Amino acid sequence: MKRHICLTSHTNFGMFIHPHLTNIHHRKAQHMALTKADIIETVQSEIGFTKHKSTELVENLLETIKSKLASGEDVLVSGFGKFCVNKKRERRGRNPSTGEDLMLTPRKVVTFKCSGKLRERVNGRS
Repeated sequence: MKRHICLTSHTNFGMFIHPHLTNIHHRKAQHMALTKADIIETVQSEIGFTKHKSTELVENLLETIKSKLASGEDVLVSGFGKFCVNKKRERRGRNPSTGEDLMLTPRKVVTFKCSGKLRERVNGRS
């Protein structure tokens, strides 16, 4: 079986080995989002873990990030970026379909700020 290396710049995770890469897969990789299944497959092929172990690793990592964000903590991944929890205050809004004024309740939102290294890589400078 031939193995191809595909640099998928939209993922910013570097080079991934796709064992069954065809032109259709390559086209798909350029236009579709990286999925959790893709990450699990990459961990499995690059590190050599079983599919079960790779799934467990990715799920635990994502659950750790989600729980930290849910508790209001920021998450910094060196060389990648920072997920920040920001508070939005109560504010006046408008229902776009009816034009009715209403008050939007206070809430928290998660934002992402990429690192300088990631920004350079996305812009093709590294």
